[in-house]
Amino acid sequence: MKILDPEAARAKAEREYKDGQELLRAAYELQLQAIRVVEMMGGTEIKVAEVPKPSPSEDEQLKRGQLPAAFKRILPKLNETFDKDQVFRTLKAFEPEVAALTNDRAVSLLLNRLNRSKEIEIAEKGAGRVPTSYRRKELGPRAVQPAAPDEDSSPEGSDPLRAVER
Repeated sequence: MKILDPEAARAKAEREYKDGQELLRAAYELQLQAIRVVEMMGGTEIKVAEVPKPSPSEDEQLKRGQLPAAFKRILPKLNETFDKDQVFRTLKAFEPEVAALTNDRAVSLLLNRLNRSKEIEIAEKGAGRVPTSYRRKELGPRAVQPAAPDEDSSPEGSDPLRAVER
């Protein structure tokens, strides 16, 4: 059985107290040094948590109709049934400049809009974390057709996903 020596315990507690004081003093000195640096910068208060995310410039934003046009180009590369995640991955692979300027939500909204306009259809309704899967409609004269590489589509015209009857 080990007997506690009161003098040794008191000496240990005193060492820990002094170590704690030294750490506290060092932290205090660092804070004072940081305050001096801020004062030298003109007293500007810097709050990292409140720095706003820079909004993309006009050059870094998608133009109207750019995402639907990109979808039209990648449609032949998609499986028979596809979901928003596969569309986003395919965009990243084949249309990286568009994928860099869009997000999951925009792809989901596009797919919903295309479903409402009957250009694609729901293969299986999603639930919870499982996304809705879609399928291409049978290709007819009014169905979504892949864009020809030399085709010039203007974003100001009609819906860029609707094929023009010829």
